[in-house]
Amino acid sequence: EKKSMNLSSGYFNTISPAQNSYLSLRISLEGGVKINKETNVTAADVDVKNGVIHVIDKVLLPPSVVDHAISNESFSILVQAVVKAGLVETLSGNGPFTIFAPTDAAFEALFALLGISGIADLTADQLIPILTYHVVSGNVRSSQLTAGPVATLNGNIEIRLSPSPAINNTSNIIATDVQGSNGVIHVIDEVLLPSE
Repeated sequence: EKKSMNLSSGYFNTISPAQNSYLSLRISLEGGVKINKETNVTAADVDVKNGVIHVIDKVLLPPSVVDHAISNESFSILVQAVVKAGLVETLSGNGPFTIFAPTDAAFEALFALLGISGIADLTADQLIPILTYHVVSGNVRSSQLTAGPVATLNGNIEIRLSPSPAINNTSNIIATDVQGSNGVIHVIDEVLLPSE
């Protein structure tokens, strides 16, 4: 039972019997209670015999990994890149996919390194190999990650689990297990660049 006064911003697990698992949903408390960015809580704390109900203004559909990225403001540049690279339809497909998703701050650091102003300065042909280097086939949750090389859709990355989880020894895994209907997202703080 989660009363509105006990809610906090972040990702929460929901039950998904069809997948014998759960899906993540994102709650934001900025400007009222919002779920997955677009759904508003219109009435809160309706007590019922076996719990509490919060009334929402839209039906929630199982979010894909793309939907999760779109609903999180920290991934706005990643979303722009995926759109420009023409990968939206692919990453909205059945998958499953494991996405190591760089934050906006990670992309800003890449732009500074490259001496460019943003996604507009990169072509789709330049973005595709970078973005596919962040995608692993399968739904690999954090508990299933193993140290060592892991095949992406564009070469291998190297996973390190201790002393702290990282990829290629430089990109830290800062959040894990944002579960979508077609895969899972792990958040990283540096854009991964495939070796030539």
